[in-house]
Amino acid sequence: MAKTLLLVEDMPESAELMKDMLEMEGYNVDVVGTGEEALERASNKEYDGMVLDIMLPRVDGFEVCRRIKANPKTAKILVICVTAFSVPDIKQKTKKVGAEEVILKPFEPSDLLNAVRKHIPNS
Repeated sequence: MAKTLLLVEDMPESAELMKDMLEMEGYNVDVVGTGEEALERASNKEYDGMVLDIMLPRVDGFEVCRRIKANPKTAKILVICVTAFSVPDIKQKTKKVGAEEVILKPFEPSDLLNAVRKHIPNS
């Protein structure tokens, strides 16, 4: 059965490209553009994983991930962060809030697909 992912990306062009890539791999993908929408959607529908942009307006990806992992109802959602926010300790910061992995933008399509396949295999 196909895994269901929540893609959280505020740039429509990027969201569409990532959604298409993931759907071609057989994943079911829902897309939202804000942290608030991500939190609401995740609490109302079961997701196997989340591809989460860090740089979101108002509620950023760090806070979204923190809240997802703190909520027993959503804590099992596997989170892969994507960001152009390249600071030296970005990997530690995303691990600290509970993300499985972080991918730096710009990235090759294979980078995203390999991370998703590794953490959220579509069996």
